[in-house]
Amino acid sequence: MAATFFIPIARESHRRVTFFVALALVPLAFFWWGWLLWTVLLLALGFRHPQLLDDRRTLDNKRRVWAAVGLAIFVLSFMPVPLIIQ
Repeated sequence: MAATFFIPIARESHRRVTFFVALALVPLAFFWWGWLLWTVLLLALGFRHPQLLDDRRTLDNKRRVWAAVGLAIFVLSFMPVPLIIQ
């Protein structure tokens, strides 16, 4: 029941977020041209989300643990200020 309600909302949200992120990246291209490349890739790949193979199945505990491990690795390896080698 919840899947039939949230999936159309998620698809529409995905389109909006993709569009606004692409718009936000365009002015950044004035500082570094690579942002323009990311914008083109986002627009080329972006406005649709792939279908789920099984949208009614929830994650089991093993996959939730692996998701938590991945999130912990991301948080522990995140550097707000990049290293500068001189």
